[in-house]
Amino acid sequence: MKQKIFLFLILVLFILVSFSETTATTLFNFKKYADEHIVSQVGQGYFNKNLEYLGDKPYPEDVLDSNIRAVRYAHKITVDDYSQDVGVTVWFNLKNGIWEIGNRYGTKAEGLPNCIADNTKCMPFQITMGRAIEIAKNGGAFDDADKYTAKIHFFYGKVNAYIWDITTYRSAMNGKTAIIDLNTGDLLVPVADWQISFAKPEYKDAVSLTGGYITPVPEGPITPEGSITIDFMVTSDNGVCLGDYIVSSDGKKCVKVVPPTPIIEPGVVPTETSSGTGSRIPPVDGICPERYVLSSDGTRCMKPYVPTVSIPPQEAGHEVVFTPDSVVVKDVRTGEETIIAPSEGLRTVISVSTEESVTDLSVTKNVTVEWEPAFQRTIIQVGSTVASTKESLEVKEDRMYVKDQEIKIMPDVASQIAIEKLGDVGFEIEIKDVGRRDAPQPVYEVVARTEVKILGLFRVSMKTMTQIDTQTGEASEIKKPWWSFLVR
Repeated sequence: MKQKIFLFLILVLFILVSFSETTATTLFNFKKYADEHIVSQVGQGYFNKNLEYLGDKPYPEDVLDSNIRAVRYAHKITVDDYSQDVGVTVWFNLKNGIWEIGNRYGTKAEGLPNCIADNTKCMPFQITMGRAIEIAKNGGAFDDADKYTAKIHFFYGKVNAYIWDITTYRSAMNGKTAIIDLNTGDLLVPVADWQISFAKPEYKDAVSLTGGYITPVPEGPITPEGSITIDFMVTSDNGVCLGDYIVSSDGKKCVKVVPPTPIIEPGVVPTETSSGTGSRIPPVDGICPERYVLSSDGTRCMKPYVPTVSIPPQEAGHEVVFTPDSVVVKDVRTGEETIIAPSEGLRTVISVSTEESVTDLSVTKNVTVEWEPAFQRTIIQVGSTVASTKESLEVKEDRMYVKDQEIKIMPDVASQIAIEKLGDVGFEIEIKDVGRRDAPQPVYEVVARTEVKILGLFRVSMKTMTQIDTQTGEASEIKKPWWSFLVR
């Protein structure tokens, strides 16, 4: 009897541990129900022929125990000799049990028409790319532009269907757009001008109406050092910036942009420049690591070309504040501030040389600080060690500060301290303020996840965490789950 009670208690304990570390996502067949959701809109035969499952994962990926699941598909659309994979995302909300398709949760995901209700909204389509370009030309889209891109997109609102998007370029930052019905050839809205304050990433794919792709940008890594002219910031001409400059959010300044180049990782062979990608790695179960995108054929993960604002060395007299929403560049001589507007297609990078004194030995290190607006965070990198933060990070006189507290310990040293505390198990490092409003205290929060066995029988994932003072390097006690004493 005692033996049965003991076994029962062990079983209950295992269930409690499992549900404290995992969610119902491990027990649910998301693909099956997402398939059924799409079939309800396009029909089983169309689904089997034209949609390909790419994988599913939590959203956002960097949020533990996310309540949203994103199931991704490729909709293989062909019109005459043109073919394109249009991404389709099916969302499942674990809190309310609702399935949805399209641009939910602040994303720009493509939608999917209800082809059962109106079969003209799915293939076959009648208007070829060549015909769409002619329609756009007749509508005035090419009046003062030669280069263009032609893509099929989902158009929301009353149209709620796939359309031809013919975008023309006067430059990488302005031009015109024609939206054309794929079956009737109608211009769904009048040809409209567009203008943005950064180099549009799609510009690299533009072709000339009179023939050929534009000259691809040269391959090579982004190197902030030496890539900036002395005219890092100039006064705009009534809010207009020319060439490789973007306009600041107040319209008064033009900020130099390094031409889009691929981010090449050491030891990785780059793909063709005309493909618009840098380094590549194979996907795992159709899923790519963070900051990579899946190729249209689903065989490789690629880093895109990204236009970059590379801020000059600190001796140029600038202070820089990185926040989750923007980057503020301050001229210390005049006190003038320039805000670089957020954009998913724009990186902002600054390189500094900072001295670090852990013992009596002072060491100068090269540190790269990079703003990632798509993830609303700032990355600090020393060598191969990376830390992130969503706190406001200020860089001035080759020093970094969080809420006026200097970051004296660099991420690489914090990583070594974490290895001594947690072991070399792989972990994520994030700078967080754990102090009070009147007494900020930035620390490195180091989180590791390892697979362990409860009583040597049940395999689970265990989270361990420690905090490292950014000024002294002192580490706190290791925090583990309450059930860690059962690990064998």
